[in-house]
Amino acid sequence: MNSAHLTVSPRPVTVRCGAAAGSTTSCVGPRAVVRIVDRDGNEATGCVEHAADLYATWIGARLFPSPGHAEAVFEVYARAQMLTTQPNPAALPQAA
Repeated sequence: MNSAHLTVSPRPVTVRCGAAAGSTTSCVGPRAVVRIVDRDGNEATGCVEHAADLYATWIGARLFPSPGHAEAVFEVYARAQMLTTQPNPAALPQAA
């Protein structure tokens, strides 16, 4: 088979925010409206939807707005408060 005759259809690439890891949902709004930092310094930048999911599960997390998106912090906080997600047990401090 001659490879010159093969055509490959490109798959559409869906770029999602950094906070979307492990999620199958699409981003809501711009992909970089807030930065979330946990107590250990791990951080992710995300859309309102995925940032709320992450903020609800990270222990000791703080939110920082991206320039021009100050109101997004309030939206992320409000959405996170409505989630029933529990903290990841692996992220909890372990007894010595």
